[in-house]
Amino acid sequence: MTSKTNKVEVDLWYSTSLDLGLRLSDELAALSFSFQNDHSKKPLFTPRVATFSCATCDQDFKEKNCLSNGTYCAYTPKFFDEYKLKNADFELTGREILIQSLREKCLHDIISEKYHNEGVIFWTFFKYLDNCFVENGVKAKSLDDCYDWSTVKINGVDEVGNLNKCVKGSFAVFDDLEAENKILAADKAWSNALNLHFHPSVVINNSTYNGDIKG
Repeated sequence: MTSKTNKVEVDLWYSTSLDLGLRLSDELAALSFSFQNDHSKKPLFTPRVATFSCATCDQDFKEKNCLSNGTYCAYTPKFFDEYKLKNADFELTGREILIQSLREKCLHDIISEKYHNEGVIFWTFFKYLDNCFVENGVKAKSLDDCYDWSTVKINGVDEVGNLNKCVKGSFAVFDDLEAENKILAADKAWSNALNLHFHPSVVINNSTYNGDIKG
């Protein structure tokens, strides 16, 4: 896990923040905050969206659970069962998971590249989990009850326009959900190069962490 630049690079391969759970998201938030006073010393964190391809699936499945005509389909988040979402009639399609993932990825890019402060990244969207779930169940009925994407304020500046532009512009044809997506394509190529199969996975300096990752 060494790096020629002595920089720690941490990649998180996951379906959405629903892959992490309350405990793990809180621990990652605390870790991120511990580096906020000196951005130069903090690990370089990159979220990666986990997807699988199903080009031969029927059209109904692809429209509900995939983007780019089945090129990128969503894994069921690990905590779908742990939060008892099925029993709670929680409405969640694979396509909604992927759009949520793209929003989280774009939000990370804005915070890290424009504001150079990933110390707030987990509190910004992972802490939304507290609006949805409790340790033994669920309070929400859909992702819309969990995440308010109508406004995205960072340091008092509303970035919702830039976030939406990032998501829609990630498709080869602007806002065409069946067109190729450059964000998901890059993350798929990255995961294939590392031969990743299980999500969520943590990769440190291009070496997969094989310890226990539980929320």
